[in-house]
Amino acid sequence: MLSLWFLFYIIIILVLVTITYLNFRRYYKKHIVYLVTPLFKISYKIFIIFIILFFIHFTRDVNLGSDYSNYVDMYQYTVNTGELPWQLKYKESGYTYLQKIFANTGVSYKVFFASLSIIIWYFFLKASYKFVFLLPIMLYFSIVDGFFLWSQSGIRQAIAITIFFYSVRFIIEKRILLYIFFIYIASLFHISAILLLPFYFTNKIKFNRKVVFYLFIFTASGLASLLLIPLIQYLLKLIFSSNHIFYTYVQYIDILTYANESNKGSGLGYIIRFLSTLYIIHQSNNVLKNQPNLSVYYNLFFIGLFIGNMFLYNEIVLRFILYFKILFTIVIASTIYYSRKRYEKMISIVLISLYFLIFLSQVYQLNINYYNY
Repeated sequence: MLSLWFLFYIIIILVLVTITYLNFRRYYKKHIVYLVTPLFKISYKIFIIFIILFFIHFTRDVNLGSDYSNYVDMYQYTVNTGELPWQLKYKESGYTYLQKIFANTGVSYKVFFASLSIIIWYFFLKASYKFVFLLPIMLYFSIVDGFFLWSQSGIRQAIAITIFFYSVRFIIEKRILLYIFFIYIASLFHISAILLLPFYFTNKIKFNRKVVFYLFIFTASGLASLLLIPLIQYLLKLIFSSNHIFYTYVQYIDILTYANESNKGSGLGYIIRFLSTLYIIHQSNNVLKNQPNLSVYYNLFFIGLFIGNMFLYNEIVLRFILYFKILFTIVIASTIYYSRKRYEKMISIVLISLYFLIFLSQVYQLNINYYNY
């Protein structure tokens, strides 16, 4: 079974990325900006990708991922009793409402969770915004960097993450009401999305490569953790303890310990992520010269990266920065796309290959960890 899953996901990468490239190659080759389509308009090209994604999630192993089997058990409980299990009674209404609708129709859990996957990937594909020429590379890195596998386990937050990813366009367009609306929709699936509201104002920040480089080294070195963690930990407790919905997450703030280092990553994977970030910083001026609107994505990605570097061992913070980690897909995609010199192309090929090796290792070990930067 393990070897079958290993082979299955290798094939899926090749099929998905190839089909996506073939669908959008005219935009990719001509370097043009894709005309933004209405929210609910779906072309037949996108529909083909959805069919493949639906099939992947429909046929997945129930034991893949730490949370998925629990989700299945809770869904089956609603099918059999017509009631929500106690674990979901005080959870976000967006997910519980959908579970009730599907369970009342009596459809299998496979159909339900495969349908949820379509929501996730619909918003991911729409999040390409005016940069649809980057979509093949974005989709590739969403798979090899771990989001694809993790989204099959962290289902509720995966939906919230991709809705936020889509809503970044409204930061660029300075349409604050639409941004607030979609963040609210995201919060119906994972309440932590509400904390994203202040990040609308990242469009006021001018991206500065030197500042980003120094902050990256400062936070990655561990100095920021020693100086700032006690203060931020106190503030998080104060905020979360004041609301009964957030209160269930307070327990994670106390787990600020160096006893569990599994989230940090080590060895080759950690080195590759560190070096790829340096390359992204190095290439950022060139990318933003060609596509100035990408600066918002860069700002948000590095904000999440800095926070992640400081809170490597705090689960609730790591969960929160996943909203920013999805932006890695568009940041790395634009970096590779605009790597035009010979040495830049060589570095890009090496990065693509190394991330693929990390992915193969994760799949072989069935290690679904999307926390690592």
